Amino acid sequence: MWNIREAKSKFSKVVSMAQEEPQTITNRGHAHAVIVSAKEFETMKNELKHLKKILKKSQGKKIQRMITKSFEEANVEVLDFETPTRPLPEF
Repeated sequence: MWNIREAKSKFSKVVSMAQEEPQTITNRGHAHAVIVSAKEFETMKNELKHLKKILKKSQGKKIQRMITKSFEEANVEVLDFETPTRPLPEF
């Protein structure tokens, strides 16, 4: 974990360490950002795309409710399964 001032002054080191594991940047004791490697970011994008495909195909209301609840608990915006108001974001 890095406070924002230290991360700014040692940015090259933060980026280098992010190649091994995500680096959390804090401000006044609260997490504000996480720096991850490009490889990890691509992996997360691909996993999210896969999950979105599963969600689109899913017909089970119980599964949809469980997933929606999990996303809401993680403060992730969830689109209405019945009538999406906008297309899913592309990465």
